Amino acid sequence: MIITSDLITKKQIEQKLGLSHATIWRWVKRGWLSQPIKIGFRSYWKLNDIEALILAQNPHLIEAQ
Repeated sequence: MIITSDLITKKQIEQKLGLSHATIWRWVKRGWLSQPIKIGFRSYWKLNDIEALILAQNPHLIEAQ
């Protein structure tokens, strides 16, 4: 079961990764970003997936922990 605090909105991804709306959907289409979870008319992503993407692109962050 996914708890809503474990989800992140598109707007939060835009801010966290510095991506545009179009880039987020392009990454989803290419498989670089997971498919969103739809709740009503809104799209959410698992926070763990976004954090994994950030760490994959910045491996030096793993060493700093």
